Amino acid sequence: MATRLKPRSNRTLEDLKNSHDVLSGMDSQALCTFCTSKSLDLETGLNAPYGRLLKASNPGKLRSDFSSRAATTSDAAAADELFALRWGPTAVPVYNVTLMFLYLHARQRARKLPLHRLLPRRLWRQGNGADMSGTTALMHAVSTKPYSEPAYAQLLLDGGGEINTGNRFGCMAAHDIVMVRPGSGMEGKAVETLRWFVEHGGDARIADADGDGVTPVSMAGKARRFAPRLAEVLGCGIGEVKGKVVFGPPRPPPR
Repeated sequence: MATRLKPRSNRTLEDLKNSHDVLSGMDSQALCTFCTSKSLDLETGLNAPYGRLLKASNPGKLRSDFSSRAATTSDAAAADELFALRWGPTAVPVYNVTLMFLYLHARQRARKLPLHRLLPRRLWRQGNGADMSGTTALMHAVSTKPYSEPAYAQLLLDGGGEINTGNRFGCMAAHDIVMVRPGSGMEGKAVETLRWFVEHGGDARIADADGDGVTPVSMAGKARRFAPRLAEVLGCGIGEVKGKVVFGPPRPPPR
């Protein structure tokens, strides 16, 4: 069978960075390389006023800041203003920043975890803010590379985050979760996170969006020899799809 070659692209990296569509082939590889090689430096990249508040991790000051913003407009307008903020070369939004703090400052987990309440819970977009790769904070929280924060994902899900979302590379969180290499020692972490994913409505039967048609279920089947528990989790029950899966940065619902 002839190998299907993916077409070359004439798009520039700047065009890929400033667009929002789902990518494939060389476009996907180019943006993925950029996003994995360039990351937000929490020490130097949060120098804007609100970034400094996030770095200080003081819930009282963060709530006071939000109240002062809302006093001149409204809760919704103040939340929109903060939700639009982005930091670093890959345009990291608020809830992805607080997830990074959780991961890097594990010993301060009890103090860092409440930061997810920076915006009113009634705003559905808490867990749906996406970075340049189209990956949401909720998706990052259960991707297992490098994060594995089901507790944080639960808070985002409770706040209105969508679990069946995919990034601009056409993958869902489950695609990353089941991507366990032989001898990596990652099966236990992946099994725990995958179980949380399917128990909370994640559908592991959704194929990637780049045209290959690969599903997390098929990936887990191929990895059965060295990571059998992943296939066992998916065989025990797969969550129902709650609406059509969205690939790329989620869009707010109509008001």
